[in-house]
Order: sequence, then structure tokens, then C-alpha cells
Amino acid sequence: MILNLNDRQFSRLWLGLTGSTFILFFIVATWQFSHTLSGGAQGKIIGQGVQVLKEPSQELSLEDIRQLPQQQWQNHSSTWLSFGISATPYWFRFELPYASQERILEVDYALTDELDVWLFDNKRLIAHYQTGDQKPFAERPINSVNFLFPIPPNANPVEVIIRADNQGAIRLPTKLWQSHEFISFKAEKSWLLGIFFGFIVAILISHLFMFVTTGNIGFFTYCGYLLFVLLTLITILGIGYKYLWPESVWWQKHASMVFANLALVFGVLFSRELLQVKTYRPRLDKGLKGLVILFLVSVLVSFWLPYPWVLQIFILLMITAVTTILITGISFWLKTPLPATRLYTMGWFIMLFCALLALADNMALIETSFRSLHLLMLGVTLEVILLSLSLAMSYRQKLLEVTQAKHRAMRLEQQRLAAEKQAHEALEYKVEERTLELEVALRELSEKNRELEEYTTKDALTGIRNRRHFDKKYLAEVRRSRRQRFPLSIVMVDIDHFKSVNDKHGHRVGDECLKQVAQMLARALNRPGDEVCRYGGEEFAMVLPDTDLDGARQLLESVRQSIAETPFKVQQDTLAMTISAGVSCAVCELNQPDEQLLEWADQALYRAKQNGRNRVEVHESNLQESQSV
Repeated sequence: MILNLNDRQFSRLWLGLTGSTFILFFIVATWQFSHTLSGGAQGKIIGQGVQVLKEPSQELSLEDIRQLPQQQWQNHSSTWLSFGISATPYWFRFELPYASQERILEVDYALTDELDVWLFDNKRLIAHYQTGDQKPFAERPINSVNFLFPIPPNANPVEVIIRADNQGAIRLPTKLWQSHEFISFKAEKSWLLGIFFGFIVAILISHLFMFVTTGNIGFFTYCGYLLFVLLTLITILGIGYKYLWPESVWWQKHASMVFANLALVFGVLFSRELLQVKTYRPRLDKGLKGLVILFLVSVLVSFWLPYPWVLQIFILLMITAVTTILITGISFWLKTPLPATRLYTMGWFIMLFCALLALADNMALIETSFRSLHLLMLGVTLEVILLSLSLAMSYRQKLLEVTQAKHRAMRLEQQRLAAEKQAHEALEYKVEERTLELEVALRELSEKNRELEEYTTKDALTGIRNRRHFDKKYLAEVRRSRRQRFPLSIVMVDIDHFKSVNDKHGHRVGDECLKQVAQMLARALNRPGDEVCRYGGEEFAMVLPDTDLDGARQLLESVRQSIAETPFKVQQDTLAMTISAGVSCAVCELNQPDEQLLEWADQALYRAKQNGRNRVEVHESNLQESQSV
């Protein structure tokens, strides 16, 4: 007996240390998770030093705001812009330094009802954006779950004025990003959110399968709780509005309260099933049923009552429900020998703690290093783990109670558990082994992908870039010409009478001529941004960024003359080769089709062939501009 007691004590100590280590590790990992989701050291936080004005009872226009004296504005002293529930809008004013590249202003609170942003350059309005949670998703300046506003390049500081109105809390977690930094951050954030939601969905599906196979109602109520918690989070994050109901402003207004109330309905029902409240506490069971009815009524009235009232009712019911559940768990922990009650109580305690912290942060009562939504996600994750474990332990306890009637069944259960442990260890070893193999395979695949990209963009015969690379290069340079307003020259080159070379000397000689012409064209380009590509057959295309018409024509004349004067020695034959070239040049305009320059160059090449070949022609529009100059 003493040996068994010591073994039991050692097992509990080991489990306690392991659980504590896991929770500590998880908190540290979650802090890093929240730090990454908030952008970490990337992006500039817009908060401290921002001028803030709470709009009085009368509605003010932008002109009224700009004419207010400086002393009516208050300098914000906290890191984030958070002000709790307000019946009137807030105005914010700050200045951004000048920049030569486009930047992005991010407001990472998807539940803001109305958001107006004005950008001024020396008191001249350069942009005005109107968006918000209560406007169609398609009207947002940038297609994103949160609010993104492009800041155009400017030689002067940009004054930003923001008006925020919300029936809930006024929160503006704002950051200024460089475009390339934001793209990197968005990819990493999407990856991390995918892990989080994938984890929740995986647990939901596994418990749904358990319900289907066992018929245990506890698994069903837990799946309902997980489902509506998941829907609540994707609503708060704005994911639901973007992907599930982008056209329904009405549903977006009510979705968060509906899902949150239904989540607590299933949370209370799950507690009744897990703790067997009906069996052990009949009076308390009636109280839990009453809470379920109140939450369902809250769902119904949320469609008619003003949002601030609905929010306050939900907060009151949530605190009441979670506190009742927590007290129930503690009482069962102390009096009822159910092993799942400890994990259950810890799970709801963590959820209540994180929810209250998130609520206080959301209402601007406290300021934490965590964002309120990330605090809620932390609470949900820990609670899901602990409740899943408690549900699993509760179900296991019921099985043990059935099998304890027979000694033989007990031994078989122990053997099964030992076999499962051995299989688990073997599986862990195999998983580690397969994971290592997969990492090696992924590295090899990455290297092969890089090689394949290089291979698919290079012409196998001539060694220069191919048509696929030209199409990408051409489109990129056309767009850059529009942005930066520099001339872009496009050249189409064709080898004269190349078919006769193939017919007379054979394709091997023709291929060698193609190689030599390609090499001479490539050597003629000295700048790293210039590119020559094999367009097809005996045609070549050249992209010459920031090159005017005269520069492009002089370059092609030089190349044409060099090719015409160079004898091509192929095997035993010496051939004379000439080329024809068509040149087009323009500063690309917004209303100009992307293919315009290429078509002009092709038309100029056609005219060069018609006019006798071995010559360089420019497009008629470029020729008229040159003559007028």
C-alpha cells in the first residue's frame, strides 16, 4: 500500500510539474504569438503624441475641426489609441514625415462602425477615405480584414485627420508601414492565424467525430461551444465580413453578439453535461437552465435594441454565467470525486481572467502589453486545451466506472493502456523520423524550384531569357514607367531572310547563327536593367527602361551595323547576317493599354521589313514626335 501511495504521489508530482512547465511555455509562446500578430518591432505605432478631440454633442464637419484652436486638442499619452464606449465620435490629428515611397496606414480594429481619413499636403487635400464596419466591404480602399489606407509618396510632411465613430468601444490601434514591411508582416500574420484557427478546427472536428461514434451529448455541446467561439473570433477579426458575408452590412452589425451569446449557451450546456449537475446539484441545474434562456432571449433582442445596450446586457450575462460556472466547478472540485473538475475549473478561471482583462483593456480601463483580442485568443486557447482534457478525462472516468465491475476487464484495460503508450512512443519516433525526412525533402524541393524557375525563364538554345521572362519583365517595367514617369523603350528585332539560311544550310547552321546574334544583342546592353529576350523563332525583344527614343535608336543602329559588318563563321560556311528592328518609346499613361508599346514596336518592325530590311524604324507616333521636336 505504501509503495502504491508513493507511486501515486510521484505520478501527481510529475503531472503537476509537466503541466506547469507546459503552461509556462505556452504563455511565453503566446506572448511571442501576440507580439508577432501586433507587428513586433515592424511598423511605426501611431499613438503617443497624437492630438485627440472628443466631438461634443453637436456634429462637427471637417472645416469646423480644422478651424478649432490648438488648445482644444489633447495630446494622447498612451501607446495605443483606446477610449472605451463613447456616444459621440472622436477626432485624431497627427503628422507623417515625407517619404519617396508609398506607405500604408493600418487601423487594426475591424469592428469600427465609421472611419473617415483625410490626408493633407500643405493644407491641400490629397486623399479622403470613407470606410467602416457599417459600410459594404467592397468600398474599402484596400481589400483587407482590417482597415488599410495607402499614403502616396510626398515631398512634404502629410497631415492626417481621422474621424472614428463606433457604437462599441472607440479603439484605433494604428501603425504606419512601409509597403514591403507590411507585405512580409501580413504573410507571417496569416500563417500564425492559420495555425490558431487550424488548431481550433482540428479539435472541433475530432470531438465531432467522438460525438458521432459515441453518441455522448457532452461532445456535441462542446462542439457547439467551439463552433460559436470560432465564429465570434472570425467576426471580431473581420474575417467573416470579408469571406462569408461581405455584402450584408446588417448581419455584420449583429453577428458578434449573436455568436457570442450562442457560444455561452453551449458553454453552459456543456458544463451541465460534464459535471453531471442534474444528478449532483438539481437546484443549481435549474439556475443554469435559466441562464441558457436568458442568453437565447439576448440573441433575439440583439436585433432590435441599440448595440451599446446589447453589449452591456451581454457583459453582465457573461460575467454572471462564467462566475456561476466557475463557482460550480470549485464546489464540485471540493466535494465531488470527478477527476475532470480540476481541469474544468482551471479552464474557466483562465477564460474569465483573460476575458475580464480583455474587457478592461477594450474599455480603456487598463493598458496591457497584450492587445485585448490577443488576450481573448490566449484565454480561448488555454481553455480549449483544458476543457478538452477535462472532457476526455470525464469520458474516460465513465468508461472506468463501467469496467471496474470485473477484475478481468481491469487487467485488459491496463494492458490496452500499456499497448497504447508503447504505440504512442513508437508513433512519436516515427513522426520525428518522418518529420526529419520531410524537412530534407522540402529543402531539396526548394532548391529544385529555384533551379526550375531559372530553367523555365531561359531560352535553351541561345542562353538568353525567353518569352515567359519577357512578358513578366515587360509588364513590370510598364507599371514602373507609369509610377515613376520615365520613358520606356521596347524594341522588336528580326533576323532578315533567316528562313533561307535554314533552307540552304540546315537548321544546325541556323541555330548557331541565332546563338551568335543573341550574344551580340546581349553584349550591346551595358545597364543591369536592360534585357534582351528571345521572343520566338528568329525574333528578339528588348526592354530598355529609362531610355528615350534617340538613345534606343542609336543603340539599335550600332547593333545593326555591327551585325551587318560581322561575318558569321559556322562550320565551313561564312555567312552575312542582317537584322531589322522596330522601336517604340513612351512614358506609359494610366489610360494606355499594357500591350500598346509592344504593338507599336511590332508595327515599326513590320515597316522596317517593308522598306527593304537591314534597317531600324520607329513607330509613327514616335516619328511624328521626333520630327515636331
